[in-house]
Amino acid sequence: MPLIANKIKISDGILLTWKLEESEAQLESMLPPGIDRSEYSGIGHPLKRREWLAGRCLFAALCEQAGFPFQGIWKSPDGKPYLLGSTAHISLSHTEHLIAAALDLHAPIGIDLETPRPQLLRIAHKFLSPEELSAAGADQNLLCKYWTAKEAIYKLVGEKQISFREHIRVYPSKADLSWTGRVSAPAAKREATTELHRVLDYYLAIARDVERPTAPLPWEK
Repeated sequence: MPLIANKIKISDGILLTWKLEESEAQLESMLPPGIDRSEYSGIGHPLKRREWLAGRCLFAALCEQAGFPFQGIWKSPDGKPYLLGSTAHISLSHTEHLIAAALDLHAPIGIDLETPRPQLLRIAHKFLSPEELSAAGADQNLLCKYWTAKEAIYKLVGEKQISFREHIRVYPSKADLSWTGRVSAPAAKREATTELHRVLDYYLAIARDVERPTAPLPWEK
C-alpha cells in the first residue's frame, strides 16, 4: 500500500492517500489485531471486502500519525463512519486503485475521490442544477470536479435525504482549488468550503464547514 500523499496540507487535520495494490489476503494480514470483523465477514463481493480492509488499514495509519490508537469504526444509521474510542471526525473515499482517509479532531469533514469519465456526462442532469449543467457543458474534468465537490459536501453533512441536484450548490473559484458550497435542505442547511486536489488520475475533494473551531491540535502543540 504505497503512500502517495503524506499529510496533504489541510487546516486542523490530516489526510492520507494510498495507491491500493495489495490483495485481499495481504490486506487482511495488515489489519490491526482486535478489530471487529463481523461486518467484513458479511460482505460477499471480493472488491467490497478488499475496500473494507483497505479502509481500516488506512485509518490505522492515520490514527498512528495523529498520535492515538485505532480501535475500529462504527457507523451511524445514515452510514456515516466514526472512530471507536475517539471524538475525532473522519471521512473515507475509496476506488478500486486509490483510497483516501481524513481525520479532523474538531469538526466534521467529508472527502471524495473520482476520476473523469464519460458516464458523468450521461448522469450530469441528475446531480447538477440547470445553471451548473450549463456551466459544466461536456467538460469531463469540470463535471468530475462538480461531482466530487458535491459528494464531499454530502458526506460532510451526513444526511440521507439530500438531493445533489436540488439541495447542494457549488460555486467554482477562479483559482480552481477552493470552491464554496451551500446546502439548502429541510434536514440541513450548511455553508461549506471545498478544496480540490489532483492525485494521479483522480480529483480529490475535501469539504469543511465555513465556521470552524480554532483550537490547536495535539501534533501542533
